[in-house]
Formats: sequence, structure tokens, C-alpha cells
Amino acid sequence: MTMNRQEAVIAITKMNRFVKQLNYWCELEADINLQVFGEELFQIDRWANDVHEYLKENPITFLVGLVEDIGSVIHVKQYLAAKGADVPTPLKKTLTAYITNMEALQADLGILQKKGKGRYADLPTPLANGKAADLLQRAVKAGILRKNFQPYEGTSVQKLRVLAFAVSRLMSFNKNHTYVYFDRLWRRGGYSVSSIPISVRTTSKYQDILDLYPEVDFSNLIDTKYKGYVFNSPFDEERKLKLYKELRYQGYIDQSTTKEQFLGIFDATLFRKPVNWIHTQRQLAYLVKLAFGPTNSKYLWNKAMCCFLVNGEVPIKACFVTGYSALLRSSDFNSYEPSLKAIAERYAQEEKTEPLKAQVANINNYSNLNSNE
Repeated sequence: MTMNRQEAVIAITKMNRFVKQLNYWCELEADINLQVFGEELFQIDRWANDVHEYLKENPITFLVGLVEDIGSVIHVKQYLAAKGADVPTPLKKTLTAYITNMEALQADLGILQKKGKGRYADLPTPLANGKAADLLQRAVKAGILRKNFQPYEGTSVQKLRVLAFAVSRLMSFNKNHTYVYFDRLWRRGGYSVSSIPISVRTTSKYQDILDLYPEVDFSNLIDTKYKGYVFNSPFDEERKLKLYKELRYQGYIDQSTTKEQFLGIFDATLFRKPVNWIHTQRQLAYLVKLAFGPTNSKYLWNKAMCCFLVNGEVPIKACFVTGYSALLRSSDFNSYEPSLKAIAERYAQEEKTEPLKAQVANINNYSNLNSNE
């Protein structure tokens, strides 16, 4: 097929949309529903091939950057490896061909992009200069990045975001481009490093980056806005401690959690550190919505981010939203986690005041009858 520039842009945009969505699902361990893309998905391998042919003849920098933004095919490979047996044969053939065609396209683009860059060939154009390379070399010497400026396996995403922020500030990149060049450099196809929360509660995960760039003001990066966000509660301390005991006894929260620490999630003056939830974030979303939702209509997920860690990690707000939404759409919402549902409902149940009101009404009626007599 002969493709023009407009058709190339459209094809790249469609591939980007598909890959970003699939990568996002994989990152969040969410349910994957490829049907939302319809029959058009079966053309993705052809799009990659046609764009490749077009760029061979027309290596337009703008289009090269768009393809670069699509990122790696690694999650598509992982999806096929994990779910391949359940994927319909036509779709499996399409995705397999897409991987082959996209890898060929990206390999050729790598050659195109490196022309004229010399020793900065591994860097996207805005970073392909002596100043940016010297700044990144600090991370290379510290053992955070390899010689080609790619992160070592196991490098935390928090470190990558702080590193990108530091270099962008020193390079005077504008606010809208703080992370985009680093997403290209590190091939963050599933998400931007800008989506990774940086909290004062997890400074140990990126302190070495702060030390590498002491001339940078990180105050606009490190998240303190959720500090002091705690859950409203109309219940007394006895009810809160009952919730604490049940969650701890049934192994939902870390056994090292103290009563005082748990009570802090209801009182900003007592709050010292978040409670460590030791199950999945989706289960935590289920508890938070059922137990605290009725009395915390505003900022519920922000409060959950402040008050809880999930297996030692700061939770991501998007995971709360998508996880709970997926539960609502499922047919087994009410039976999802019976023990957790029971704990939440025992905490959230209203005080039984109706019988007392009825007794008072009866007394008043009796008094009125007597006075009339």
C-alpha cells in the first residue's frame, strides 16, 4: 500500500492508542478487553509495515518522534506469552505479525535517529548534546544508568522520575516537556514516568538522586499535598479499634501496625505514618469504598493514598479508580471478598436509633393523652 503523510499520522496514532491501553492494563494487572478496539485491531500489523515503508522513503523527524512515543512491544509479548492459549487464532497471528513489523520499524528508526548525533546517538535529539550527556553521566557513574543511559534492571520508577525532573530543570526544558524526552529515552510505552507518585513517605527510594543533583529545587516535585488527608468518621474510638483488630487478625494489615498508628488515619493530629495493607490494592479499594465511602464523599481516594501503603508501596490513585470500577462491572461484586465485606459493613453500619425514637414518641403520646384527661 502507498501511504501519504496524513495516513501515516493516523496509523501511528491508532497503534499508539492500542499499545498504550494494552500496556496500561498490564501494568495495573487489570482485566484486558481487546474487543473495545473492534475489527480495526486486526490491521495493526499492516499499519506498522506500511508506516515502515513510508518512513524509509520519507524519514520525517516529526513522524519518527511519534513512532518513538509508541514505545516497546514488550507488553504485547508478555500478553501473548501469558494468555496466548486463550487468544483467538486470527488475533494471535495479527499481534505476532505486529511485533515482528514494529521491531523491524524501530530498528530502522534507531539507525535513522543516530545519524548526525555521533557520541550522543543513544539520546533523543533534545538530550543529544554535551550538557545533557554530562548531567546524565552523574547517574551512570553512580550505577543508576548504563553507559547507553538506560536504567539497570530493578531501578525504581521513582528514581527515574526524580532523575528526569532534575535533568529537565537543569536543561531549562519547559513544563510540558519535563518527562516526554525521558519517556522516549527509556521507552516507557505503558505510561509516562510523570504518572509515578513521588511522596515524602518514600524518600529512601530516590534519596541518591537528590544527592546527585544538589543544585536542583525538588520542592515542586515531591508530593506533600496529601499530608493531613484522613478519613472522616462519625464513630467512637471503640468502633475504630474493632475495625483495627479485625483487619489485623484476618491478615489484611501489617501485624506491626499499632492501635495509635491505625487511629491516626482518622485524626490528622495523631497521624504519623500510613498503615501497610498487605493484600491487593483492589481489595483495599473495596474496603475503603464500603467502610469509609458513606462518610467521605470528597477526596476518598486521595485519603486512601495518604493513609495506606500497599505492600510497602505508595498506592496509585488510578489503580483505585480502575480497580473499583472493574469490581462494580463484575457480576460477583457482592461476593468478591465476603470476609472483607462483612468487616466493612460492621464498621459502617449506622447506630440503631429508631427503637429509641419510637420509645420517646410513645412516651410523648402517653403524656399528651394524660394531659387531655
